[in-house]
Amino acid sequence: MSIELMGLTLGNETIALQNPSSMVITRAWDSPAYQLDITLSQEEPLDDLTKIQVKHGEDTLFAGFCDELVRSIDGNGAFISISARTPGALLCDNEALPKTYTNLTAQDFFNAEVKPLGFTGLQLPNTTASAATFQLNKGHSVWEAFCILCFRLYGREPHITAANTLVVERLSGENPAMITNDAETTGALRYCSLEYITRRSSPLSTIVYRDVGGAYSQLYNNPYGNEQQVRRNRYVIPAAEYTGNPALDAYRRVTKAQLGLHSVRVTIPGLVNFYPGQAVYLDAKPTGGLLMAVYQAKIIYTESGCLTRLVLADAAYM
Repeated sequence: MSIELMGLTLGNETIALQNPSSMVITRAWDSPAYQLDITLSQEEPLDDLTKIQVKHGEDTLFAGFCDELVRSIDGNGAFISISARTPGALLCDNEALPKTYTNLTAQDFFNAEVKPLGFTGLQLPNTTASAATFQLNKGHSVWEAFCILCFRLYGREPHITAANTLVVERLSGENPAMITNDAETTGALRYCSLEYITRRSSPLSTIVYRDVGGAYSQLYNNPYGNEQQVRRNRYVIPAAEYTGNPALDAYRRVTKAQLGLHSVRVTIPGLVNFYPGQAVYLDAKPTGGLLMAVYQAKIIYTESGCLTRLVLADAAYM
């Protein structure tokens, strides 16, 4: 399989890199930064490498900033290992300004905190929703703060696309990729392994919030029901960002816990360029027909071949 690697140095010089001996690209729904871990069999140092790009044909699989470069040597030779992240890392690595906002919209926050980091694309369900008061305490990254605000305004958190656009709209489930080993289904992706997981330790049954008087008196039941008959309660002090509406914080916590109840791990031979949030229709004996979404995609490259590993989840909780 042909992989093309290019790098950019501190001196703004573009250099071609040799094919890797191993490479893993990880894209996850819950992070705006996709991860690259790659090893090159090379003696010449690359300590001044700042950016790296990975292409496969016309597809750009990865483009981002180098976080760490490690030179090593053992009985098999000299190697350089590189860890890098896409530009979404800037949203995680920079702290948001702690302050109390009034009449704050998602677009206002985007313009003030996100756009200066190089992001220009934002898709919202509507642009008029605003928070009358939004108290942002110290210690939140720009991404964390934007996630909290979007959940306050829209009842869901943003995700990032391959084009580095921030999107808050719900997943549509349109144009799903088909994965099945049914010989009569043409044009589908085939899998070499599949695991269907039910994790009963993930959902919450109830949350009890502390009221302004200091008593834990506000009960919140899981709005999705309790078909697994679990008993998992949490006592929670409302976060300052959800002051006045602790039930919304409870809904956020319950939804995140619900996401872990059912998942599928599937391995596909070869390189398939999946991104988080992409719709997948899975037709297999352990699962039946399921419409799911990509929660995590891993492209694993070695000198002997390539695999794509997916974690699929229920899009209703994403």
